[in-house]
Amino acid sequence: MKYLRTAIFLFVATVSVAQTCKFSVSGTNMTLLNDCVVSAPITIPDGFTLNGNNHLISAPDSGSGLFKPGIITNGGAVANVKNLIIETIPKGICNSHATTNAIWFSSTSGSITGNTLLNTGDWNCVAGNSGITLLSPINVTVSGNRVYNTYGAALSVTCVGWPNCNGGGTVNITTNEFSTSNTCCDSMIYLSGVTGSFTHNTLNALVVYPTAIEMDNTLAGFKVTSNNINLANGAASQSGILVNSDGASITGNRIFNVGTNPSGAFGIYNRGASNPGSNNISGNEIRCYGTPVFQVTGKNVILTCPW
Repeated sequence: MKYLRTAIFLFVATVSVAQTCKFSVSGTNMTLLNDCVVSAPITIPDGFTLNGNNHLISAPDSGSGLFKPGIITNGGAVANVKNLIIETIPKGICNSHATTNAIWFSSTSGSITGNTLLNTGDWNCVAGNSGITLLSPINVTVSGNRVYNTYGAALSVTCVGWPNCNGGGTVNITTNEFSTSNTCCDSMIYLSGVTGSFTHNTLNALVVYPTAIEMDNTLAGFKVTSNNINLANGAASQSGILVNSDGASITGNRIFNVGTNPSGAFGIYNRGASNPGSNNISGNEIRCYGTPVFQVTGKNVILTCPW
């Protein structure tokens, strides 16, 4: 088994050109030794942890789909990545191949921790790009990451075949910092078909965008708690938090549109999946939305606008 793992690693380590990524391997840990440029995805072998060691991976994409489905991907049921800096170098080309995700995990358990992701996607092709994408996760923790200046969603969590994500998917997303330059159609944070929590994160927008956090059929018990949605440089044109789910808990969040008050925007839009009354929405502070809350019975604090 050790021989097979080593063989897989050698393949991964030689996929790039120019300043080739060099790794050291100890057991199931692979540590990046240098700043480097890649021309194809780096796949983490099953059960391995990729430690970026605070080195930079640059990914110049010509629009030909070099990095589908992502710059960093998982190769099996368990994968972890930490302390990595990833920068996408967009080329201004938008076609069916141009989608770029910095980290893309599919049907896996593991963790994404302490990474910095810069300029993910392309300004001419924002739809479908994400800083971090979790597709049908099993049990994944996303913590302490900084996702800056994404052209598209900063984080996208989706479940194929909802409501069953391989027997039930759980995500715990905490203490991350997200920003976006999205001007199109994606939410900053998209959460769908999983259980778990989104807590103690900071969101900031650089431009006007549709929605900060969209919950779409998250499983009962999902928590969105103690997040700071401080949109100092932008605004939500639709919702701060859009709840298309039942049985959710949205509490203790700070949801600010700083200096703006678009008449069509909702601070918290509780649409629900079929029973909006099943959602616990309380203890949130909301400022500068045309409609602070919709279909919400819990007590929230509505602050005056302008400041």
